[in-house]
Amino acid sequence: MRLWHIVLAVFLLALILAIARDPVGRVALIVFFTSLSVVVLGVSSIMLLFRTIAAFGAAQSFFAHIEAVVATAGVLFVGGSSVLVALWFGARIVQLVTSG
Repeated sequence: MRLWHIVLAVFLLALILAIARDPVGRVALIVFFTSLSVVVLGVSSIMLLFRTIAAFGAAQSFFAHIEAVVATAGVLFVGGSSVLVALWFGARIVQLVTSG
């Protein structure tokens, strides 16, 4: 890690702390980081879904097809659930910040 990485990290941290002084800034930061987490979780879920669908296409036996279908269902369930949990946490934190 070079010196300019540390300077950049300190600058970004100072910027975040300056924005977080105001309640509107806190809500904006919460919405930004919640949406960033939703995008990361959604994109990684879609990429994993493509892998499970490819496994379904490459399956040779009946049990391999069943395994691919179960993996696809699991990715859909876990990916959707993780996005919903991230949204719920973001909304809950916004409620806590705006109520107090």
